[in-house]
Amino acid sequence: MAYRLKPSNIKAKSIRAIAREQVMRAVAVLSQDPVPPTGVHEARKVVKRLRSLLRLLDPTLRNKELAALYKAIGGLGDQLAGARGAHVLRETVDKLEAHFGSNANATLAPLKSMFACEVEGHAPHLDAARAKRVIDGFARQRRKLDKLKVKRTGFACIVGGLEGTYRKARRAFAHAYSKPEDELFHELRKAVQWHQRHMALLSRAWPEFFNMRIAACRELAELLGDDHDLSELIDLVERRGDDTLDTSGIVALARNRQAELRSAARALSERLFAERPAAFARRMECYWNAAPLISSTPRSQPDTRMVTPLKIGSDGGGSAVRPKAQSDAGAPRLAAKAPK
Repeated sequence: MAYRLKPSNIKAKSIRAIAREQVMRAVAVLSQDPVPPTGVHEARKVVKRLRSLLRLLDPTLRNKELAALYKAIGGLGDQLAGARGAHVLRETVDKLEAHFGSNANATLAPLKSMFACEVEGHAPHLDAARAKRVIDGFARQRRKLDKLKVKRTGFACIVGGLEGTYRKARRAFAHAYSKPEDELFHELRKAVQWHQRHMALLSRAWPEFFNMRIAACRELAELLGDDHDLSELIDLVERRGDDTLDTSGIVALARNRQAELRSAARALSERLFAERPAAFARRMECYWNAAPLISSTPRSQPDTRMVTPLKIGSDGGGSAVRPKAQSDAGAPRLAAKAPK
């Protein structure tokens, strides 16, 4: 079963089926020996999908049940983090070199040599014994997910979680750009990823619209992901204090690249989170409720008869009223203050 809900009456059974399929994906990739970085990455994505699913259901789950599940599943992701870390650090250095070209070669060369082997104990692959422990953990959580119960059905089952995570994303965006710290941009990235996965879960209601929004979220999350990887690289280099490294040069390159990434991320964030949370949730509910009606309505054949051209007026239209122009100066900007 795909990571998508059907636009009909949402029930615990369909939610449990989605969770079960995700666990099976994680177990499949972790059953390789050894587990390559791509397998570890996929298993970590499963952890994020499961936690996003729980966030969507947040208001309709028992608080203790939600907290325990959320923490336990997150713990599985933590066990996988180290195996992914070294691989990401090497990729980050490669991206920096590719972006800045020959100007960065001399500065990054010692760092590349250091990453040619293991980085601070992080193995590039996940060994079978450790993978088995994570698989067993997924199996335990699957048994709990199979007993998951929700208090409501239909869109009411998810509207609270949907609106809540959207609101958190808006606030994370405002905070990150009012006080540009690495951790705040990381929080924004996590909020964007929650929202992206919620859009995926709703995408059957209107695939064209939701797929477009998912693509925008993915682009934004990639920009913020690269930003976070650079933060991790800066932290590692500064902590090592290695005389063979040009620490100040590496940090300067990383910070310059972060400034570019954050500038691009701002425009995407403003477009994705322009709407107020309550209005956004109402619009999503309209799309959701309309989906079964649209899919059951027979599509009529297009009218191919000749139509008399509309007389064009001086305003560029026919009888339609032209909307008042709105200057850029009067356009609201989300980052100006923290949204409600």
